[in-house]
Amino acid sequence: MSAPRRHAPPDDLGAEFGPALSFLRALWELNHTLESASRAMKRHLGVTGPERLFIRIVGQIPGITPAAVAEILHLDRSSVTPLLKRVERRRLVRRDRDAADGRSFHLTLTPAGERIDALQTGTIEAAVGAAIAATAARDVDVTARTLGHVAGRLRASAARTRRRAPRRRPR
Repeated sequence: MSAPRRHAPPDDLGAEFGPALSFLRALWELNHTLESASRAMKRHLGVTGPERLFIRIVGQIPGITPAAVAEILHLDRSSVTPLLKRVERRRLVRRDRDAADGRSFHLTLTPAGERIDALQTGTIEAAVGAAIAATAARDVDVTARTLGHVAGRLRASAARTRRRAPRRRPR
């Protein structure tokens, strides 16, 4: 019995798989590439892509709260906490207690964080910027809107699934 033959993927996967699967394939490729680039940034610059993005936001909006960073990144506050702890532990971001509301914190960059924020090359942001610069503005706009629509549909689908899921009873 011979092994199954492997076929090279066609150039136009949309014709074989349809537009949704073809689009998902491109998203998975992008996700994988972002993760690989993030690991490379960690090795060369000392921060991952998400850490750099967090630092860039704090650098753009000094005094921002962790909750506001979470909102900008479209993340739950609990997802931002480990990221904040990592950059704070490495002394890239400083957390200062709000004088008026002792429960709130404001974030600022340390001098080391300012150096990471100022980097212009070797970052995911630089690669994305170069790709955007080489793409027609209309195409960038359409892509951003499409990704926003996809994210919205996925959020809505996840919310429906959570509402339908049976509640677990404590044991």
